[in-house]
Amino acid sequence: MSGRPGLGRRPEPGSGRRHGSGQGKSPRLRERLKRRAGPEPQGAGPETQGAGPETRPGTGRRQGPEPRHGRGRPEGSGPAALPGLYVHVPFCPRRCHYCDFYSVPDLDKAPLYLKGLALEAAAAASGGTWQGSFGSLYLGGGSPGALPEEALRELFRSLARFPLAEGAEATLEANPQDVTAGSLRLWRSLGITRISLGAQSFSREGLKSSLGRLHGPEEALRAAEAILKASFSLSLDLIYGWSGQTLAAWEADLRRAASGGACHVSAYSLTVAAGTGLARLLAEGALAPLPGEDALAELFLAAGEILGGSGLFRYEVSNFARPGRECRHNLGYWRRAPYLGLGPSAHSFDGRSRWGNLASLSGWALALKGGRAPVSFRENLGPSEERLESVMLGLRLSEGLEARALEGSPALPGLIRDGLLVRRGFRLAPTERGLLAADYLARTLA
Repeated sequence: MSGRPGLGRRPEPGSGRRHGSGQGKSPRLRERLKRRAGPEPQGAGPETQGAGPETRPGTGRRQGPEPRHGRGRPEGSGPAALPGLYVHVPFCPRRCHYCDFYSVPDLDKAPLYLKGLALEAAAAASGGTWQGSFGSLYLGGGSPGALPEEALRELFRSLARFPLAEGAEATLEANPQDVTAGSLRLWRSLGITRISLGAQSFSREGLKSSLGRLHGPEEALRAAEAILKASFSLSLDLIYGWSGQTLAAWEADLRRAASGGACHVSAYSLTVAAGTGLARLLAEGALAPLPGEDALAELFLAAGEILGGSGLFRYEVSNFARPGRECRHNLGYWRRAPYLGLGPSAHSFDGRSRWGNLASLSGWALALKGGRAPVSFRENLGPSEERLESVMLGLRLSEGLEARALEGSPALPGLIRDGLLVRRGFRLAPTERGLLAADYLARTLA
């Protein structure tokens, strides 16, 4: 798995360990916070150009172009935005220490998965909800990049029921060891335009001991270079806050990511989930304790400074992009656009209801074979739940949310006075310090 939180499930506000409140004791942290009290950097706008060939075989689709809107909402966003399509591919050769996504190691079960996917796709396409075009496609996992050619082609035959709009974004998650000349040609032939590469770190110590990754730094760098050479848009995943990580090591990772040609970087705070190998290693004392809140806050702010200084602007708590190169699919999650999820453990949202699939390949496939929806839960959202969710998700975005959603809150003037929120026309947006305290803002205002 590439380690991308929130894909295959709806993104949860406040994922990862809690950062410092901004009142930390570290002198370096206080200095960084002082620097962040100044004017906010210009945020990234919507996608303006593609990174690959003009056409995607069989579709005629291409990335972009769209006009720049600066801090405004990119064209195609909001309630009328096209839905996104997420496909969870659960196969992964080995679970990383930190991973708590649903996955299975046995590719021999791929035929069972592909039969189930064909049934689920047919059922979704025959209903009245998912008619028309989709604005984005995201293949996550697991490790979809590890699927053999014929399996991946069969998967795309099932997805042919869901046309992608002109200029749609199509992302595939891959690990460095999945990237070869042959796999890149295959992905291009299937219409993939964007690769999310699970680099996670360029530190050998972090990759092997703390994160439990199969690849080394050299493989990640070679894979990134090959992806760019093949004219895909490249997004790099990084993780910070692992055992033994220093600020200098994190700054080195950030500089490598910024200088390597990626148009997008995701920088996630390491989460310790119950039942994972990481939780066990920490409990056994096999790893040094993870960085504390102030140290995490310093790492968070360092990402904004180094990536922002290289033209990759923070547009969400954990995500950075060059102007116009934000991940459209994930923006759909945060803006509450509809999305259809296929595969075990995938979630869906139609604008009113949300449901999640069974996190079991056999259970999911058995339900579909029997003509039943493979659903583990379903919830209908009322006006109060919709408002709560809109506020929590909007406060994770640098564009913020409409001011009227927060007007009347007794805490609002103080949060603006403290430099955590700023007014921009008819919107209220978190500052860099506000994004650092996104959980606190959500608890205070939601």
